[in-house]
Amino acid sequence: MGFGAGIKQEASKVPQIIAAFGACFGAFGLGTALAWTSPALPVISENSDGECADEDGECYWDNPNDAMTADEASWATGLFSIGCVLSSLVTGILMEYIGRKWTMIAMVVPFVAGWVILTMAGPLELTDAWWFYTGRLLTGSLQASANC
Repeated sequence: MGFGAGIKQEASKVPQIIAAFGACFGAFGLGTALAWTSPALPVISENSDGECADEDGECYWDNPNDAMTADEASWATGLFSIGCVLSSLVTGILMEYIGRKWTMIAMVVPFVAGWVILTMAGPLELTDAWWFYTGRLLTGSLQASANC
């Protein structure tokens, strides 16, 4: 008989379920952050005529002058990848000191903060493009830690 033979152990499945949901939500969060610009930019940026309107003719902002220009929209799109590059440096250092699991947990904080900024920009009328830039940089931080 081998070591532990004949001993029946009932391990709790709750930690396994939590870990599985965590992995799934991480992938879901990364996918939504990557795809955010496709539905959002037509609504918050001006069209080629310089008007703030989506295909339904509605403007997201109360003041159409608050719409993002094409340059601002392209920066908001690209800053996600720049956030990934910058956070990969932080992720590498954190993994050395606190380990992979705690690094992934810690990197959720800027990711959630980025989504809070992106989702609250409209209701709080934060129309300056810097709010969107900050939100995209922070949401990009998850990509580096999710792939570690």
